[in-house]
Amino acid sequence: MKALIFVVVALAIGFAISELGMLYGLKNVKIPNIYAPNSSPKLAPDAMVKVGRQDRDAVLDGVIVVKKSSAKPVNKMLFNAENGQTVNSADFKGRVTLLYLWGAHARDSLAEIPEVAAAWNKYSPRGFAVYGIALKTTKAEFERFSEKTPLPFPNALLGDVPPLPVIFIPTTVLIDRDGLVRVYLYGPMETGVRSRIIEKLLEEK
Repeated sequence: MKALIFVVVALAIGFAISELGMLYGLKNVKIPNIYAPNSSPKLAPDAMVKVGRQDRDAVLDGVIVVKKSSAKPVNKMLFNAENGQTVNSADFKGRVTLLYLWGAHARDSLAEIPEVAAAWNKYSPRGFAVYGIALKTTKAEFERFSEKTPLPFPNALLGDVPPLPVIFIPTTVLIDRDGLVRVYLYGPMETGVRSRIIEKLLEEK
């Protein structure tokens, strides 16, 4: 009996350690159900679902890139950017696209925007697009920030109504040329990781 209890406890501890490793070692091991490769219609749209090992194309410094065969299409969305451009998700196909959700209230996102702009400057000649989506940000706040920090990519002010699930600001969504969501990361992304993922998606056939 003692041996059985020991085995059960050992298994429970091992499972807990494994779960903690997944949760804290991988930054986007759980993503909103709407983007999860193993999503189920029985779950609420905002439920969080694990990205299973079988669905991972690569793990770059703790950030999961979902396999193309497991990835889901990006939400249909249509919004107007501050530069007058109409942004339609149907136009994302054919380019690697980064959606960057930020806000004047979120310091991490304000600090990260110059890095996102640098990525756009570097990779846009190769078919890379960036669209900023500012949440909880007034026009005055946007204008003050853009005066100090160049925003070379289109940005839309969408108030409190994001076009896709948001858990944390900033949120980075990377979409491949087929319009499939390959990365959904809430929280800052390291510059080197961002570059490696963009390069990977650009090099895909």
